[in-house]
Formats: sequence, structure tokens, C-alpha cells
Amino acid sequence: MQFLTLAYAAFVMGTFFEVRRMSSNWKHVGLKLLAAVVLSAMFVIVEPKYVGKWPLVFAGVLLFVSVAIHYDRMMAKIGEGVTLLHSLTLLYLCAEFLKKVGLSLWGLVIIFLPVAYSVLHALTHIRITKRDRLYLSLWSSLTMAVFALLYIYSIWHMDKIENLFVAERFFDGITVFLEHFLLGISGAYILQNFFMLLAYLPGRREFFNEAYFRSVREMNKEHIERYSSDQVDRREAWFVLILVGSLLALNYHFAILGVQFSIWICLVIVPFAMGYLGRLVSGRPD
Repeated sequence: MQFLTLAYAAFVMGTFFEVRRMSSNWKHVGLKLLAAVVLSAMFVIVEPKYVGKWPLVFAGVLLFVSVAIHYDRMMAKIGEGVTLLHSLTLLYLCAEFLKKVGLSLWGLVIIFLPVAYSVLHALTHIRITKRDRLYLSLWSSLTMAVFALLYIYSIWHMDKIENLFVAERFFDGITVFLEHFLLGISGAYILQNFFMLLAYLPGRREFFNEAYFRSVREMNKEHIERYSSDQVDRREAWFVLILVGSLLALNYHFAILGVQFSIWICLVIVPFAMGYLGRLVSGRPD
């Protein structure tokens, strides 16, 4: 029975870190933890085969509870800089695929067009219309969903951290630990983006009827409202382009880190660097 492993511990730690960040105080954290313990315990009682994976079930339930409570607050503004980051990391992913398995011409065209669209908006002064905000927000959600699915798949097939340490592959073991930790930190944001895409799939009682198109209009409005109409500072855009492009190009050539891990490091760390750079540019102390 695999009840407590280092991978499970890393994922739970990352999840707890993100839940604490979203919560206003420790009392709210405690209530979420209590709800997650009760719900996850009920789940494993109904499905005993998951008893050995209870920490994963607990962390997953904790994420769902937190997203359900903070869904509106989590709808943080994103803008051209974030979309540029997503496009650059997707280009890197495509380059890695080309190196290993290849992509069809149509696949390259389908990917290149929205990437060029987002890069053009980030590096020029083209006015952002409501339609642009909708398309760019959808593009960000779609790229995040792709990254998330590939990341979860890669983590699911990794060696156990304990086995890597026993084999004295310490760097690999630490890397796998950090990958699970990053997944826990990013879990809430991943779920939010999935929810914002799943809304476009018709339900059993909303198969392209009036109710379905009404829900689509409502979700379009959410995408438009979460995407900033302010244009990114060109210095920030070039900072993202040079920093992310350089890091991923080096990793592509030297293969220092795994493909998915390098992408998620950029997705998690670069927005903080962008925020810090924005404060330097604007002269704000915080």
C-alpha cells in the first residue's frame, strides 16, 4: 500500500501552500482542511481501492473546495505579457516534439497563427478590442490545459522518488519532488482554466439549445472581463521574450531539465519576475 510517499508529500505540500495563499486567515485554512478530510474520507470509504492513495484524494478534494470557494477571487486579470509567456513555452514544447516525433504541416500552421497573434499584440501598440481579449484569454486557457495534461501525464509515469534516492540519482529525485510540488501549487489555477473551457461543451440538457448559447455568452463575458485591456509595457514584453526565450533555448540545446519541468518553472516564476520588473518600471515600492 502506497500511503505516504515523497511524491504524495510534495503534492500535498504544494497544494497546502496554494490554499494558504488563497485564504485570508488560518481559520479559513482549517475549515477547508476539515472539509477536505471529511469528503476525502467519505470517498475512500465508498471506493476502498483508493485508500492507499488517500493523500492524493485529500489534496485533490482540497483543491476543488478552494476553487469552489474562491472562484470569483481567483479570476485574476491576465494580459498580453502572460499570453506571450504561454505562447513562448508552447513554441518550446513544439520544438521538443519536432525533435522527437515531428508535427504535421497543418499542426504547425494551427499552432503558429495564434502564437503569432499573441506575440504581435505583446510587442506592438495594436489596440486590444473585446474580441481580442476573448480570443487571447481562450488561447491562454487552452495552452494551460495542454501543459497541465502533459505535465500530469509525465509525472504519473515518473520513477518513485525513493527509488531514485536509493539508486543515488539525487538530482533526479529532487527534480521529481519539485515537479510534484509545482503541480500542487498550480493545481487551483489548472482547475480554473479547465472549468473555463469545459463550459463550452454542451451538457445533456444543453445540446446547442438556447440554454447552451446563453452559458457560452456568459463564459465569453468572463473571459473578456479577466483579460486586461491595458497594453503591456514593451520593456516587460521584451524582458519576457529574452528571458524565457534564452532559458528554454539553453534547455533545448543542453537538456538540463525535463521538458515539462522547465515549462512549469517558467509559468510559475516568470510572472513573479514580471511583477517585480513592473514595480521597478513604475517606481512603485510595492
